[in-house]
Amino acid sequence: MSESGTSVPSSSPVIPRSPVHVAIFWLSVLCWLGMAVATWPLSLSFGDEVGYIGQTRLMIQGRVHPTPMDPGIWYERHDVPGLIPKYPLFFSLLMVPFLALSPSLVFVPGLLAGIALAWIASRALESWGHSRLWGLIVLMDPTVVLLSRTVMADVGLAFLGLGTWYFVRRGAVWQTVLFAALTMAIKTYGVVTVGAILAGQSLVLLREGRRPLPVLRLMAPLMIGMAIGAGITVALNLMSHGTVHSSYNVSASQAFGLRFLNTSGRAYWKSLVLCPPLLIAGVVPFWRRRDFGALFAIGASIAMFSIYFFVDWGVGFLDSVVLSRRLILPVVAFLLVGYAELLAQFFGRLPLARVARVAVVVMPALLALGLGLKHRQWQEPSYRALNRAEAWTQKIGDQELGITPSAFKIGLLYPGRTVFVTGEGDRATPNLVLCHGDAGSYRMGGVRYSCEIPGYRVAEAMIDDGYYILERGTKAN
Repeated sequence: MSESGTSVPSSSPVIPRSPVHVAIFWLSVLCWLGMAVATWPLSLSFGDEVGYIGQTRLMIQGRVHPTPMDPGIWYERHDVPGLIPKYPLFFSLLMVPFLALSPSLVFVPGLLAGIALAWIASRALESWGHSRLWGLIVLMDPTVVLLSRTVMADVGLAFLGLGTWYFVRRGAVWQTVLFAALTMAIKTYGVVTVGAILAGQSLVLLREGRRPLPVLRLMAPLMIGMAIGAGITVALNLMSHGTVHSSYNVSASQAFGLRFLNTSGRAYWKSLVLCPPLLIAGVVPFWRRRDFGALFAIGASIAMFSIYFFVDWGVGFLDSVVLSRRLILPVVAFLLVGYAELLAQFFGRLPLARVARVAVVVMPALLALGLGLKHRQWQEPSYRALNRAEAWTQKIGDQELGITPSAFKIGLLYPGRTVFVTGEGDRATPNLVLCHGDAGSYRMGGVRYSCEIPGYRVAEAMIDDGYYILERGTKAN
C-alpha cells in the first residue's frame, strides 16, 4: 500500500534504503554543486530578477516603497498612490541576508533549491521502491539547471510544491503545514498547486471509502498551511501596496483567454514532448497509482498556463524549448519523478541497469559544467563592465553608481548605493553612471539604447561589450 492507501504497482517493490546509494547520491550532488561554483553566475539574467533584487535593496534600506530614484521594476496603479513593486515581497525578503552579505551570494538560494528539488524527488522515488540515485535526473534537466543559476522563485516553487505532495501523502503534519504555507507565499500561483493537491488527495481518500469528516481531518494540515500562506501573502501585499490582492496590473480578462492556446499552449506542450523526449509520459506512474493529488497539480497548471498570455522564449529553438517551461516548472518536477520511475523500470529489466545508474550519477555534474560555462560566457561582458565601474567609484572615492535601465541586470549587483538614471537626465545626478548601449534583453529585438546623457561625458568606453562609464561633467561626449 502507498502512503495514501492506494495500491502500488507490482513493478515498484518496496526495497530497503541503500546507505551506499544515499552516499553516492550526495557525492553526485556535491559534484553538481562544485561545477556550479566553478562557473558561478556573474550577472542577473531575467527581468524578473531585476524586480526581486530591486525590492531586496529597498528592504535592506528599511523600505518597501520605491521612489523614482530606485532601480527596479515598479509601476503606477490608479488605485494605489505612488510607485509600487511589481512582484510579491516574500521571495525578495528571503534574499535580504544574502544580498546584505555580498551581491554574489544572491545566487546561493537558487542552487540550494535545485539540490532540495533533487532531494525531495529522490525521497519520492525511494518511497516507490527505487534507488535514490534516480532522483538525480532532476539535476540533469536543463531548465532546472539554468534557473538554479538565477535569482528566480521558480525552482523553489517546484521544490515546495513537490514537497507538499510528498509530505501530505505520508501524513507528515508539521512538514505539510510548512511546505503548503511556503508554496502559497513564494509565488502568486503557488495556490494552484496546493489547491489541486488538496482536491486530488481528498478524492483519493473518498475513493478509498473514507467518510467526509475523517477526510477533512486528514486534510487539515494542508488547509492550515494554505491559510498561513494566504495570511503571509495578504500581509505582505498590504505592506507593499495597501491592498489584499496581487500587485500585478494585468486583469484576468487580459491575461487569460483561449486565444493564447496557439502561442502559450503550443509552446508548453512542445516542451513537454521534447525536453526530455516524451517527458509527458511521466504522468503514467501517477495514473497507475490513481494519485489524483499529483495528477490534479499537473493538469491544473498546464491548463492554466496554456491559456495565459505570456510564455518564455529564447534566441533559438532549443533555448525556447528549455525556457518555455519556466512557469510550469512545478509540472516539470512532478513529471520528472514519473519519468525517472519509467526509466528505472525500463533499465531494471536490462543487463545495463548498473551502467544506467552510473550515467545518472555522472551526468548532472557534466551538464552543470557545460551549461554553466555557456551561461557564464554570456555574462562576462557585463561583469567586466561592473568591475570597471567599481574601479572608477573607488578612484574618485564614491560609493554610489548610477545605472540606466539597460544596465540594471549587472548594476544591481554593485555593492554600494545604486541610483536610477534616465537618458533625459531628469532624475538623480550621481558622479558616475554605468550605461549599456543595448536594451539589455534579446526580447527587445536588438533595440539600441542611447548613452548620451545631458551633463555627462564618457569616462571609459568598452565598445566591444557595448558598455560605457559616464562621468558627470559640463557636457556629454
